[in-house]
Amino acid sequence: MRTEKPWTNSDDVQWRGDPDLPVRSKLLNGTRGSEATTSLIESRPRPADSRRGQYHSADEEIFVLGGRFTFDGALWFEKRGYAFYPRGCVHGSNVYIREGYSLLLRYDGPASLEWVQDPMQNEAYFPADCGASGEIVEVHSVPNTGDGSMVEVHRLRQDRVSGGGTTLVDVRENKSIELALDSTGFLELLLVDGEGLESEHIQLQPGSYRYRKAGGCAVVINGSSPFSVLAVHGAELKVDRIGD
Repeated sequence: MRTEKPWTNSDDVQWRGDPDLPVRSKLLNGTRGSEATTSLIESRPRPADSRRGQYHSADEEIFVLGGRFTFDGALWFEKRGYAFYPRGCVHGSNVYIREGYSLLLRYDGPASLEWVQDPMQNEAYFPADCGASGEIVEVHSVPNTGDGSMVEVHRLRQDRVSGGGTTLVDVRENKSIELALDSTGFLELLLVDGEGLESEHIQLQPGSYRYRKAGGCAVVINGSSPFSVLAVHGAELKVDRIGD
């Protein structure tokens, strides 16, 4: 289970991993291997690895902070890429980590890994006999629309039952702005780009992380230049520019 976390600079969290292996991780919230977790993951470039897929016992969600890679040999994830693979969904059947990657990785529960030899296809899919279902979401890179909006809200995923989901918020102003984020449930935030101050005057930078378990008090970010924040949230996310 994820627990309440004040703003934390992820640079202060220790990397874990075997230096002889290409992947390392930082646990931002949860208990490794037993509960819902949120982590930062980095990988060095790796050669193509095809015809072996994988699935997990929990929903898997990723947001790409940097790098370039593919899970199916066709769709290439880049910075601001996003994917959601429901539990039981076979994916990663044609992996090529061309430029390495850095990403936020979330599991909604204990996430055992199962390998699938000779998967039916390279694209993500549900096996006919797995008894699982859900919406598979894959976005190679969330666009910077540049439509003139000072605050752009990109809904990446919305759960049809709970109303919660994942949203990327871009602030485009080159002047001081206060942005308030709230939801009726939990609120998990990661500053993706830019800098800012939290309402308690805590300095925020890329990788700053916050988890609030319940609604009732908005999280305020004061930025003096453009910034982007990823929000995973309960129902009814509210994004307000204070002063408007």
